[in-house]
Amino acid sequence: MLVQPADVLYHIERLHDFQVGLGMDPSRFAPFPYPPTFLLLVWPLGLLPLNQAFYIWTALTFAAFIWAVAGPRPKALVVLAILAAPASTMSVITGQSGFLSGALLIGGLRLIGTRPWLGGLLLGLLTYKPQFGLLVPVALLAADAWRGIGATACVTLLLVSLTMAMFGGSIWLDWFASLSGYSAWFAAKTELLPLKPTILANLALLGVPGAVAETLQLLVGGAMAALVWFAFRRGMSSPAIGVLAAATVLANPHAFWYDLPPLTAAVLFLGTARLRAGQPLRWWETLLMALTLCLPAAMVWTDLLGAGLPMSLPILLAFAAWAAWQVRLGVIKPEQPRNLSPYASPFEAGAAREAGKAMDRARIYT
Repeated sequence: MLVQPADVLYHIERLHDFQVGLGMDPSRFAPFPYPPTFLLLVWPLGLLPLNQAFYIWTALTFAAFIWAVAGPRPKALVVLAILAAPASTMSVITGQSGFLSGALLIGGLRLIGTRPWLGGLLLGLLTYKPQFGLLVPVALLAADAWRGIGATACVTLLLVSLTMAMFGGSIWLDWFASLSGYSAWFAAKTELLPLKPTILANLALLGVPGAVAETLQLLVGGAMAALVWFAFRRGMSSPAIGVLAAATVLANPHAFWYDLPPLTAAVLFLGTARLRAGQPLRWWETLLMALTLCLPAAMVWTDLLGAGLPMSLPILLAFAAWAAWQVRLGVIKPEQPRNLSPYASPFEAGAAREAGKAMDRARIYT
């Protein structure tokens, strides 16, 4: 964007020629499939040398993920748990966007109740990877977060307008036009299937025909939407957000192993909710949570060994079923009164609690 117009990113041949001019192997193919929203986040890094940009990107996105998961005053144990998670290690090594997606998704939802414009900004920026926001509307509708819905819609429109003003009025049309070429390239890269945790990729590894796999992907996506709906009907809470994070991976038609930091948050949120409810975890639940945490590393190791196993399918489906069981058990309860974010100020939280108590007393005596 500093030496070439932004629309070069969405013209595959021109982008490839530019990349080869920078020293890339001509036999390689490195498309840029991200929507223009992503440019707002990364273009300042183009002012820096590559190594500095990498370290700053990794540090900032990891810090944002810690903040989103653990809050503004994180406990050391939670930070250590996130650091130890294989998904975090993979994200640090690759410099990919898993931390950013998790921070925007989780942070946006945790703020949407009391700070709808800030929460809406984070969820609006999540449009840089729109497949990770598939279930967000379901969650907001279920939680009756109408201010958050309006704020997110307005912020998203503002971001679209801003990208058009900065990078050209046709930038979004160029992005849409580039998707078919990108999709065709990925469809041909069957060697990448073991590194994708999606239903489509797992079924392709099992030899399931494409039309059947797509149908099953839609059915699972519908089931995950229903799970998120029932979780968020109980109120906006960290466990509900954990359910959404896990469900998003299964509902997502396009993701890679480096996109799985939100699963770390799902394990932490749901496991903590069980312990706070005074319900100790059984051995098989602990094992399932450990398998879910280790899934990104296991996918990479089996791919390096040439095994190509569809291992993410049974683990993710089992974890989603376990999450549904937590909803059924009533483990998911609002940490604050309905529509109040866990990041609410003490004044907001106290006032809401007092109002809730008054309503409870009125119900008791009437």
